Amino acid sequence: DEVTSWARQRYDELTPQLATTAPDENEQGLKKGSPLGGLLEQRDIVTYIGAKSDDQITAVKAQVDADPDNPDLLDWYAFVLYSSDFVEESIEIYERIVKEFTPSDAAYYYLGSAYLKMGKVKMAYVYFESLKRDFPKSPLSGRIEDKMAKLKGLSKK
Repeated sequence: DEVTSWARQRYDELTPQLATTAPDENEQGLKKGSPLGGLLEQRDIVTYIGAKSDDQITAVKAQVDADPDNPDLLDWYAFVLYSSDFVEESIEIYERIVKEFTPSDAAYYYLGSAYLKMGKVKMAYVYFESLKRDFPKSPLSGRIEDKMAKLKGLSKK
């Protein structure tokens, strides 16, 4: 459809820019047009169209290599890996985010979802509970209600 076509075109426009632009160390916030703002826009597009691309993984990995302690870039890289079915790799990065930085609602949500994909029900439950506790008003908290109900019926591994 027309929206998906636009989303793919915008995604393609952002990828080369993000591969060659390192975030400014002094940048505060996520201004529209900034590399991190572009990353967030690209994540929204990936979520919408479900894009999976080795080029995307390479582009974001280059950003992380240039700024390995940037939690926003790490979060984006983990999301790209998760979205591309590199679930174990995404878990490693999300675990680092949770341990070394202030976790976001997205980090808890996708970490729980990744553990669920791996069949590790107990770990999924732990991170979904953290999401509900720390971010009760997040839209992601609302998304996990069905997952939590299903998890309660499964034996915890």
